[in-house]
Amino acid sequence: MTWTLSQPDVGTLEFPTPNTAIYTPPTFEQAEFETVQIITAYDASTDQSASSTVLLFNDFLTSKVSPSYVRHMKRSASQLFEIADDTGEGTKHWSVISGEGEFKDPSVGEFTAPDTVTASVSIVKCDWIYQGLTRSFYSTVELDRFEDEPDWKDLNTFSIRVLDSRGMLTDAGYAYRNGLQQIKLAVVIETKKVGQDSIRPSAEELQTLRLLFSNGSVVEPLLPEQSGIIPGTSVSWATHTIANSVHLYPVSSASVSASLPVPLDEESTVRLEMYVHTTAPAKENSTFHLSFIGGALDETWYSTELNESLGKVTLTPIEIPKIQENEFTFVRTEIDDGTRLVSADSSAPSQQHLARTVALEPEPEPGSEYDFKLRTIAYYEFNFLNRKIASFKFTTDQDSGGFARKSTVRWESRLQEETMFSYTGYAWNPALLEGIPEGEPKKNQLQFDPDLNLLVTKEGALTIPVARPAAVGGIIFSMHRTDDVRYGDAKEGEALIVRDALYDSIFANVMDEYGCWYLMEVSFPEEKVHDRQNLAVRFL
Repeated sequence: MTWTLSQPDVGTLEFPTPNTAIYTPPTFEQAEFETVQIITAYDASTDQSASSTVLLFNDFLTSKVSPSYVRHMKRSASQLFEIADDTGEGTKHWSVISGEGEFKDPSVGEFTAPDTVTASVSIVKCDWIYQGLTRSFYSTVELDRFEDEPDWKDLNTFSIRVLDSRGMLTDAGYAYRNGLQQIKLAVVIETKKVGQDSIRPSAEELQTLRLLFSNGSVVEPLLPEQSGIIPGTSVSWATHTIANSVHLYPVSSASVSASLPVPLDEESTVRLEMYVHTTAPAKENSTFHLSFIGGALDETWYSTELNESLGKVTLTPIEIPKIQENEFTFVRTEIDDGTRLVSADSSAPSQQHLARTVALEPEPEPGSEYDFKLRTIAYYEFNFLNRKIASFKFTTDQDSGGFARKSTVRWESRLQEETMFSYTGYAWNPALLEGIPEGEPKKNQLQFDPDLNLLVTKEGALTIPVARPAAVGGIIFSMHRTDDVRYGDAKEGEALIVRDALYDSIFANVMDEYGCWYLMEVSFPEEKVHDRQNLAVRFL
């Protein structure tokens, strides 16, 4: 595909993909009040081209032409344009500033299309002059380059079903009320033949397809770039023509409807999918049906008119579940038990040093044996049992605000000479969903709060490779214990602020593959608890 911009090339044309061009208008004022730019796409393999007309103005338009837009104008046809002339005394001059066609009498707004149409769009203009003042009016004419084919007049089928996570058709659909998960709808439209001709609904007709509430009001569609309902908006139901990568609601058992009617003529049939998002209150189910505009008379067709049972579905929002302790694991594995100390001239632990993994066995109770292990590294591996994590990002406590911290710390005591110190890092392995940001990036090194280096000042101490990757959709919180970070060294300024801030728990928002967000808290036990080597996790 080759893309070109007409002269004068006002603005810029970029090509992120061969089939996509992005036009950016200029930010500065043009020499003329209006500027026409025509963007043309040419396909050398078929020797065909198509164009888009962009009309730029130096200011907002306050005057309108009636009609302001004419579509499907046939060759040699005529169209009368009018403007609102409040005084009745001004003079008018009509002209075509882009494209084809003419005003045979420039003082009269009767536009005549050309006998042969080669350009898709014409821009017409009226200059109205009164007492030395000129106002300009504009309208757009879409010209048909081809002769009309016969139109269909009636429907055989117009049905809607839910296509659930098992790939089965049903009359009931479910989605978590997170605004991101979708309910997939399968739509079938079959027209009746016109004589011997099979005529499907056109793409333009299908663009009028809308999901309706039971009272007939329209469920508003989302913009193409939106992957779900924007949080905080008042929208409770919305539709999309594009599937996102969030998993469908995990239906275990549901009533399966009767099979859809077999089309009489595949050449007259269109099958398509529509997607529904919701943030409505849980279990507030609603019944929906479809409409679209088309046919020889541009009629409005409703899916419930041909077959009411196959023309409607019942959709139910589901409350986002609270995470229970039996739904996840948080397993501690000792990666370095402190028996191998790093040599003094080494800036970072070796891979061999870190790879020494102790089998998953119950940890000994704290006591003299554990107390003499002065430098240890343990992994706390978090995994959901029946879902995976697609997005993970640190946040703040909902009440305190401030910075989102990525590590938490603990000294054995808060005495100035205390050097027994524990701190956390993290790594994770996202269950990637297309179009959904993963939040914290996946790295081969353990990651820490960027301000932790104000406390852990030993060179290379925070450069540690991941000894064992997390499972897909899982998170590792590493816990490091060392004997060389003095509590009293953080005396003033940023170091003192960071020391006190990192003593708090860390909080993270995690999103599962069904689009549900949860707030996770990871912390050391209370200071009075001796069981200092164990991290704890809970969901708020």
